[in-house]
Amino acid sequence: MAVTINPRIASGNLHAQWLISRAFLTSSLTGTPIVAAQPGMIIRVLSMCVIAAGNVSVSLGSNSTAITSAKPVAANGGFVLPYAERGWFETATGEALTLILSSPVTTAVDVTYEVE
Repeated sequence: MAVTINPRIASGNLHAQWLISRAFLTSSLTGTPIVAAQPGMIIRVLSMCVIAAGNVSVSLGSNSTAITSAKPVAANGGFVLPYAERGWFETATGEALTLILSSPVTTAVDVTYEVE
């Protein structure tokens, strides 16, 4: 698992935030933490790439609650959410960002996120 941290200044805001990239590989079914919960903070996904070794539906969660719809991925296929400054989705305050799979298929996830 590789982690890169780069400081960034939020638009229109002088508070420093952290932009973090993480690569993650799993075949666990439900609620696999991608980013650990941080008390009093939300995790906002800014970009993401998912590749699966087999047919599977992939969704992201805030702890065990889905915060995205299930995306069907064919074997050796995937999808990309390009960089979005305001983010694609975010967790509830104090909850982990989790990967939810429909079946135990090896799945690689690269995610860029900020904690606020």
